Amino acid sequence: MQTLHVYSDDVNAQNILRYINELSSNGCEIEIIDNKVFEFEQKSVLVALSQVEKNEIYTTDEVLRALCDDN
Repeated sequence: MQTLHVYSDDVNAQNILRYINELSSNGCEIEIIDNKVFEFEQKSVLVALSQVEKNEIYTTDEVLRALCDDN
């Protein structure tokens, strides 16, 4: 799936959203992500990449053991 990030004035943004709603009504699969969600996801990806570079990665089993450990 392609990603499109649009920066626009209010009038054009409303036209774009109207068109997206029309596409969605016709059965097209569309997901809208606002700036806050985009920035949060971008930050999460950058943190994850930094952790990989520092070899701060754990298997699912290691995480589950740590969460379930009562000590």
